Amino acid sequence: MIEVNRVTLSGRLCRDPEMKTVPTGAQICLLRIAHSRRAMHFLTKERREEALFITVTVWGKSAEFCCNWFKRGSAVFLEGRLRQDVWVGKDGNTHDRFTIVADRIQFAESKLDAMRRDDLKVMAGTGNGMKKTETAPQVP
Repeated sequence: MIEVNRVTLSGRLCRDPEMKTVPTGAQICLLRIAHSRRAMHFLTKERREEALFITVTVWGKSAEFCCNWFKRGSAVFLEGRLRQDVWVGKDGNTHDRFTIVADRIQFAESKLDAMRRDDLKVMAGTGNGMKKTETAPQVP
């Protein structure tokens, strides 16, 4: 039997990337990604949006890239493997959590699309802290 542990995922960053250095000196970037899909309830036939919030770790040069270029709201596409962390809590119970270790990560939208999305947030009065009276940079 062939064993495969491969994950392909797209979504948006829930928060800005967080860079950490492990005791060996290696760089690790922690990401939290929201992935949503539309689904229909099998009994009520009601359409609804389902969201998954996934923790992703990125190592080395890719970690530096993520921290330098991605920000909250960035659309990303990644490939990697699933990892299970198991630990015993203070209460004595065993806990586990699944995360994705990304081998490859890239932008899932063009810079122009990202700028347009940010401009819409500014016009709606949300987003990057600009006041409604301030104008967003124009996209050529």
